[in-house]
Amino acid sequence: MEDDGELSALWPAGVCVVFIGSWAGALGDTMVRRAYMEAGDDVSSSVMLKRPLFVFGMLLTIVLDPICTFVALLFAPSSIVTPFAGVHIFWAVLIAHFWLKEYMGYWEKCGSVGIVTGVMLMVVFSGKRAKIDSIDSFDSYVRSAGAVAYLVYSSILLIIILVLAFKWYPCSLGRSEFAVGRLATSVASGFLGGNANIATKFFTIIVMDLCTGNTAIFSNWRTYVVALGASTVGLGQLFFLNVALRRYEAVYVVPTINSSLVTQGTIGAILLLHETPGNWIAFGCGLVMCVGGIVVLTAMHTVQASRVE
Repeated sequence: MEDDGELSALWPAGVCVVFIGSWAGALGDTMVRRAYMEAGDDVSSSVMLKRPLFVFGMLLTIVLDPICTFVALLFAPSSIVTPFAGVHIFWAVLIAHFWLKEYMGYWEKCGSVGIVTGVMLMVVFSGKRAKIDSIDSFDSYVRSAGAVAYLVYSSILLIIILVLAFKWYPCSLGRSEFAVGRLATSVASGFLGGNANIATKFFTIIVMDLCTGNTAIFSNWRTYVVALGASTVGLGQLFFLNVALRRYEAVYVVPTINSSLVTQGTIGAILLLHETPGNWIAFGCGLVMCVGGIVVLTAMHTVQASRVE
């Protein structure tokens, strides 16, 4: 694989694979949502696992989509593959609207456009080169001011999200309680997903170290911390994705999760992995549009029953 500055002759193959993966992931999300709708009140794990639609949807979302992304990266640089997270959102909104007959009005369209456009700008103009290239360089970069700020900010935000998602607060929020819970649950999945990407990036650095013959990584405690961290946040992402799709509409959940994932992952790439955006203005505009789209979609989305025939 050549560096990001020069495209491999097989990059169109990578684009085709990740395009298929984005469609498969969005279809899987929507299939899981429909399976919950058809199940009614009986949504226990044992019952859902007996539904082919649920099982197939989960396989598309958590197996085929990640595999397609990995394969695509074998052919095309990350600067081309990454923006297809926005394509995932585009497919999800269309599928939920036409298949599940979920309501999508003017504000929903504006919010979705803002999210998709913002995500595309962020991933296109974000940093493509990481300064951390070995397990031995972890400590010096993780102790930097930016990395410490990111870890503190992420810890505080995670606590707030969990309190709101699980309703661990002493008083009622009244009419806002549903909207707050919906936002917190969806953002939780995206937040953990973004951190899972960062942890996975650290893990790939460890794997590359091993490929160079550095077997000392097996006696390095950082290897096991990174592996445990990646597994924990990855499972947390899937848990909240499952809860969000069971409780709320896919036309809201999927865009919010994916935009939160890319936003958190990109901020982490800058502060923790020290990847500097190629264009700060374009990146900043993308961040504003992404967050603005989430706010619009959250505040203006009309909750209606999905009209599945």
